Amino acid sequence: MLKGTYTFSLETPIGAFSMDLHLQTEGTDITGYICGKINPRTELTNIKLVGDQITFQVALKTPLGPTNTTTTMTISGDVMQGTTITKFGTVPATAVRRDSV
Repeated sequence: MLKGTYTFSLETPIGAFSMDLHLQTEGTDITGYICGKINPRTELTNIKLVGDQITFQVALKTPLGPTNTTTTMTISGDVMQGTTITKFGTVPATAVRRDSV
């Protein structure tokens, strides 16, 4: 089950960044958004789930300026791990489910 609220963390060269990742499912449709300290609610786009892999895009604000990102993670229970591609490079990404709202 993918639906829920996750703590989404990116390990960047200038430090770790965490924000909330919210995912909803209805049938085969997946919607979601992120929000955090420097990112107001921002909708995910191009969400795809293939097997145990989820991919999505989101425009993030960072201390170095805005960047469009593509995240690909493998789902294992309540944890997702993978990478996020940004204009600054590729960084490790992790999401840990806090609840299954």
